[in-house]
Amino acid sequence: MSSKIQPLDAQHMRFAESAWHNLGKVGEIDHAESLSALDWADAYLDAPFFMHEAENPMYEPEFHEFENARTVILKHYPVAHGHHTPRYKLVQHSFLTRELLPKLIDAGLVQSIESIGTYSNGEAAFVSVRLPNDIKIDGYSEIHNVINLTNGYDKLPLSLTNSLGIVVCANTMQTNVLNVPSWHTFKHIGTPAELMSEAVSELVKRYYLGTEYSNRVQRLLDKKFVDAEFDKLIRQVIGDQPNKYKVHDDGPRVTRAWTEWDNKRNQMQWRYQEDPNNTHIIGTAWGALMAVQAYEQKDLRVSKASGSKNERHHRNVVMGKLPLTEKAVQALEVKHILAGV
Repeated sequence: MSSKIQPLDAQHMRFAESAWHNLGKVGEIDHAESLSALDWADAYLDAPFFMHEAENPMYEPEFHEFENARTVILKHYPVAHGHHTPRYKLVQHSFLTRELLPKLIDAGLVQSIESIGTYSNGEAAFVSVRLPNDIKIDGYSEIHNVINLTNGYDKLPLSLTNSLGIVVCANTMQTNVLNVPSWHTFKHIGTPAELMSEAVSELVKRYYLGTEYSNRVQRLLDKKFVDAEFDKLIRQVIGDQPNKYKVHDDGPRVTRAWTEWDNKRNQMQWRYQEDPNNTHIIGTAWGALMAVQAYEQKDLRVSKASGSKNERHHRNVVMGKLPLTEKAVQALEVKHILAGV
């Protein structure tokens, strides 16, 4: 899926307040108005066609229907997405706002609706809501607890993810960094809408049973972490340093790879040791994790074809894809550190 926000998406994208990503229209998102926020991107299934050019230029080309195939077409705009088998079950984007969001509102789990919108001309939709149980860590930061609902018309499944927003540094990540399940994902076959409704109901129960995220963050803050361990973590996250002096047919390419690796290491070390937002957490496992996350969010260079840095990070957070942070969670053995919490 392309991560770019197209003009059609920009017309309808909403954010509750101006934030680090600087995307979309900004303003309070009313609960009642949110119900219809994704109606514009509802769709229907139809058979795709291919064009066969006539050998004689005097004749018009012929259009033939693909057998046993379906594509998703927006009801209100001439836009099509995906190429699916007959087993594909269409879930409307408005299901997020008209069915799932009211469940969270009725359960008292919505402090505010943070964002509603789409990417790629309505191909992927998202709704993010802030839960009313902010986490406050004395001497460090407030942490917002956020639920992300997503749906796609091509390859993206119907999903629910749970993320954390660190106010002091604007880092955002999935709750799996605290060894808490962070997502439910259902492919568009069988009964995805019914399964997601059940998942949201389970989320409500889990919320009221209580998950002490603050205790988990504190455990990682209490875990000492020395510079030598962070040097090792860097290699576990971005790989070993290339051999600068290795004989190779393409000398410039080897030198360039070494330089790029060195720049990545320096950026990550700066995030850990010198970033003003990390001042109070240097020398801790949480500080190491935040350094890797900040590097992935703010410094990592990727192809411009996938959109701006802020677009990519917003999409990756709500869609649950932060590979470097995932590697850091594994390398730091977060599951072991948080055992028993």
